[in-house]
Amino acid sequence: SHTCNEVVKVELRLSWVKHLRAWFDNPRHIIAAMRDIGTVVSGSAALSWLDRCANRSANDMDFYSPYDMFEVFVTRLRSCQPDIRLLRHRYVTVSEHDQYPENAGICERLSFECRGKRYDIMRSVSVSALYPITFFHSTIVMNYVSADCFGIAYPNLTLHRRGSTHSRKLGDS
Repeated sequence: SHTCNEVVKVELRLSWVKHLRAWFDNPRHIIAAMRDIGTVVSGSAALSWLDRCANRSANDMDFYSPYDMFEVFVTRLRSCQPDIRLLRHRYVTVSEHDQYPENAGICERLSFECRGKRYDIMRSVSVSALYPITFFHSTIVMNYVSADCFGIAYPNLTLHRRGSTHSRKLGDS
């Protein structure tokens, strides 16, 4: 029913805010930034929220930002966490795309640290923040959470804690 759907939406929204509270003083500010910019969270942070039965916590928060909004998101992240400090800034080269296919969807990466937590922000080579997720090495982490929704590329596998991985590019012998 419509009422049941609304209850589920509210519960999911509140649980996402609660999950982010471990990472941000004011999770609603980062959610607003994600919504305004089109940034998503993927990797272990998204998986730990989606798989609530698991006794695992995320080791980092991976943000994926559209190409043209990367700097805007970094600025908003810094305003949400004023004591955050830059650990590493690197550009991902085309040769790295060949060597590490899981990086083929990103062209820049910033790593930050704040109070023992690590935040990685990846710049998509595309206007879509979701594009890099299609290059991941494992179906288990092909998930995302945005400000208003979530996606699981392989729900039957992921929600049963199963997945497949690949260690090399297709076509390699």
